[in-house]
Amino acid sequence: YDAFFQQFNALLRRVPHPLQIGNHAYCQLFLHVAFILLGYEVGAERSHYRGRMDTVVETAEKIIVLEYKVNGTAAAALEQLEAKGYHHEFLSRGKGIVGVGVNFDREARQATEWLSRPYPAPASG
Repeated sequence: YDAFFQQFNALLRRVPHPLQIGNHAYCQLFLHVAFILLGYEVGAERSHYRGRMDTVVETAEKIIVLEYKVNGTAAAALEQLEAKGYHHEFLSRGKGIVGVGVNFDREARQATEWLSRPYPAPASG
């Protein structure tokens, strides 16, 4: 994820200052578009019985559930994802699941921190 977010930040640095907002939705929009351009199935604000997931990306091998904070911490974002159990609904899909917490800095308008945690697919049988 390091290489992805470094490239993502390079993209954000190309956005002219008057167009930068730096709030949660702004950061989420740019990530959403990046995943679409990479050819992934992506969903935003996916409803869950305990809240809404910020972003869900599905690849052929895994499902990535992302939670964002602005001027918080990646650990807090990942903690929310786990506390709400957002990744649980995907356990029956037979794919590996990765939870990713991302923090954006409002002033820098960059992803400043990200943490990932894999949740292996349950053994079939």
